[in-house]
Formats: sequence, C-alpha cells, structure tokens
Amino acid sequence: MADNRVCILAVDDNPDNLVIIKALVREAFPDSTVLTAQSGLDGIALAIREDPDVVLLDIVMPGMDGFEVCRALKADKTMRDIPVVFVTALKEDKENRIRALECGAEAFLTKPIDETELTAQIRAMVKIKTANMEKRNEKKRLAGMVEEKTRELKKEHEKTLRLLEELKKENAIRKKSEDDLVEAQSLAHIGSFELDMQTNAMQWTQEGLRIFGVKNKEDVDSGEKALGFVHPEDREILNKKSIQAARRKRKAEMAFRIVRPGGEVRHVEYRLAPVFEKGILVRCIGSLQDVTERVAAEEALRLSEDKYRTIADNISDVVWTANLDLETTYVSPSVKNMLGETPEEHMKKTLRERIPPSSLARVKELFAQEMELEKDPRADKNRTRIFEVEHYRADGSIIWISMHITILRDSRGRMTGVLGVTRDISEIKRAEEALRRSEEKFRLLFDNAPLGYQSVGPDFTLIDVNQQWLTMLGYSREEVMGKNFHEFLPPKTKEPCALLYKDLVIKGEIQAELEIIKKRRQPAAGLPGG
Repeated sequence: MADNRVCILAVDDNPDNLVIIKALVREAFPDSTVLTAQSGLDGIALAIREDPDVVLLDIVMPGMDGFEVCRALKADKTMRDIPVVFVTALKEDKENRIRALECGAEAFLTKPIDETELTAQIRAMVKIKTANMEKRNEKKRLAGMVEEKTRELKKEHEKTLRLLEELKKENAIRKKSEDDLVEAQSLAHIGSFELDMQTNAMQWTQEGLRIFGVKNKEDVDSGEKALGFVHPEDREILNKKSIQAARRKRKAEMAFRIVRPGGEVRHVEYRLAPVFEKGILVRCIGSLQDVTERVAAEEALRLSEDKYRTIADNISDVVWTANLDLETTYVSPSVKNMLGETPEEHMKKTLRERIPPSSLARVKELFAQEMELEKDPRADKNRTRIFEVEHYRADGSIIWISMHITILRDSRGRMTGVLGVTRDISEIKRAEEALRRSEEKFRLLFDNAPLGYQSVGPDFTLIDVNQQWLTMLGYSREEVMGKNFHEFLPPKTKEPCALLYKDLVIKGEIQAELEIIKKRRQPAAGLPGG
C-alpha cells in the first residue's frame, strides 16, 4: 500500500496528545487516515471495525492501560498482525519497555515525539503488517492446496493399486472379463495393450486409444506406430527398457511422454510384462496410464515445499519439526549459527543431551499438557505455545531460547507432531538481569535521596514518593499512596499545576515551584515530580 494512504489508530486518554499525534502524522502522510480513541476499550473497538495499519498506544490510561489493550489486540486472530507502537514519556523506562515486548508490541516512541522517528516507525510498521498478512494468506492458500492435492494423489494412487491387482487377475481370465476391464480402465484412465512378437501386431483397448488421442485402432496397430507417438527424447530409453525386460524375462515399468496428433504432450506411466511359451517370447502385455494431472500436482507441491524449505534454510531463527516422541525430524541449517552444530549432529542428539534437567522437565510437562488437551474436542486446533528454556550449545555452554510451538496435523485433524521456531534470547535475558540490577540501584538512590521525590500518573494519582518527601510533609506512606496529587495542593495552585503537566508532556522536562500542603495545613514549597 502507498505510504500516504496509511490508516493510523492513536489511543491516548489525553486529547492534547492525540491532537499532536494527528498533526504529526498528517504532516508526514498527507493522505493518511488518523483514528483516535481516548480509552482502551474504544481503541479496541476501532481496531476491530477499521483494521488500521499501525496502532500508536499510550501506556498509562485509566481503566484499561496500554498493556491490557496490546494483549487484547495480539490475542485476537483478526488483529494480531496489526503492529503496536507504544508511546511513553520516559526515555529510560526499561521495565515498561520489556512489559510491552512481552505483550507483543513491535516498537516504541518517546515523548516528545520526533517527526522523523515517527515517520520511520510508521513506514516500518506498515511493512511489517503487509508482510504478516501476506505470510498468513500464503500459508493458508498453500496449506489448502497441498492438502487437496495430497488427498487427490492418495485417492488416485489407491485406485491405481487396485486396478493393477485387477489387471494381474485379468491376464489369467482375460477373455471372460474383458468388458469389466474396459470399464475399469475408462474410470482410471488406464489403457491396456497386447503386442504379438511374431507379427508385431498391437491391440489397444478403447481407453488406450483415448490416451493417445486417436479414434481408429489402425493408428496404433503396430509397435512402430505406437512408438511414433512417444516423445522423441523418450523413445530410446523406452525401447531399451522394453528389450531388457524381454531378455531378462522381467516386468518393466517407466514413465515417459507422448505427443498427441494435435501436438499436446501428456505424461504416462507404462508397464510391460513379457509372456513366454516353452521358453520363447510370444507376446507382451501391459498398461498405459495417463498421469498428466498427477505430475502437475506433484510439481506444484514440490515448488511449494522448495519455497518453504528455502525460507527455513535462510532465516536466523531455527525452524524444526518433531514427531510425537519428540524426536527431531527436520532442523534448518541456521542451527549451526545458534548452537554450533550441523543439522545432522543436532538430530542425532536426544532431548536429554540438548536441554538441561530443569528446562527438560518443563518441556515434558508442557508437552504432556498438550497431549491431555488433545482429548478435549473443544480445544483450539490451531493453538500455539511460547515458552523459554535453557539449551546446550555444542561446546557445552548454555543459552536461553524462546520456542514458538505449533501442532502439526494430518488431513483428518489428528495430531502428528509439532512445528517449532527457536530464537536465541540470551541477550534479552542478560538485559533483563541488567535492568533488574539497575532498578535495585535506582530504588536505593530514590529511597535515600536527601530531596523529596514523587511520581504521578497522567491523572495526577501518586504512584510513588520517597521517605524524604514524607518527612518534609509529615505524612505516612499509607496516607498518600493512590491519592490524587491535587488533594495536597492549595486551591490556587491546582490550575497552574495542570498547565505545568501539559508542558511536561510536550517538552519532556520542566522545573517550577508549587505550594504543597503539609499534614498540619502549613504550606511548604516543593517541586512537582515527573
């Protein structure tokens, strides 16, 4: 889709923020549609109705916060492919960023919003959504086509096997069951023939004539005439195999092409059985089956498999499949980069050799849960599971990985195995640990700072205060937490405070003086927190 025609949904309980976002988007994308919502529920309703290309989502909102909205969007099959960009006023808000990623968000923007960054993020998110939709649609289309073609091929193969068995019996009682054989051949597109080795005379059934595209038996009443219909590139090998079968007194089978009188090329399968009497070759009998449609279906299936194999072989994540015993049946070459071992080496290892004991117990527990869930007819057949475990590398070191598991099923919906995508999240785990330590350090500094600090939400609810703030104003923590900051301001200070907060949202940082009411109603000077 064209960048200028994107549809953006902005969700923020502050109308001023929505005005700013709308102006920035319109400036960067003149022909865009900008939808706005001031609550999480309204935002979800708009997303369902309008299917926007990108959702710009504020984190802190009354009622339903941004995290809940994002989880709701990603849990819905119709909306999970819409990229979500969280908009936050705090550049170093690592905890919320990690929570946002866990909810399924794709990116972040920091207030005040930079127009260049906003433009780049929207374009990137539009590309992500387009790719997601194309992948989903292509997967459904190919899965349906593969399933249908596989079903057709299976049926045709079963018909062929049954008819070949009938053909063997026909050789003994051919004269008595000739009418039945002709009918069966017509249904399965199989023609039969008999070649007299003394006279070179050849007889074909009616279906054999149809396969060649002729009506008169005289067109194929000899071996030379029939050979004339064979594609020039296939004649030599057909003739060679037929001679070998006669010399070795064995049956011959091969596939080749024939060219009909109008120039149409058809694919056929040929079976030949030499007949000997007193050690002398007297005739050859056999069958010819038109398999053109099956060859086309097999080629389409091969191209589809090649396409997905190419994708799996060239992505950084590791794609793999396993049977119901959790034995790996395929793993993509990217396992070499992630674990330092070839696909062949990896597939030889057991689960116990790949996964540390604590994580192995979790994997087995989750698999047992899935097998138990399979017994419930109400269970979602397209469900997926995402979990994190530790995994050994080839050198014995341990990394953290994320596994995205999908159930594999046959045409009847029965579970046959699992499809997994594994991603190395060791860096994320290290970042989480660093963030935890940073937060502990920040909390220590916050709690022991010589100045009074406070943190308030968009609706001025007190989120946190340090001990110095409580000491300065004479309150206990229980008396202030969760209350509105306006309750601690003299009436004349409330309106200026609201204006200062709007400046803070736009500028990202302000400094001002306000009067705050002490517990004994004695005004004290103080600075508003961010």
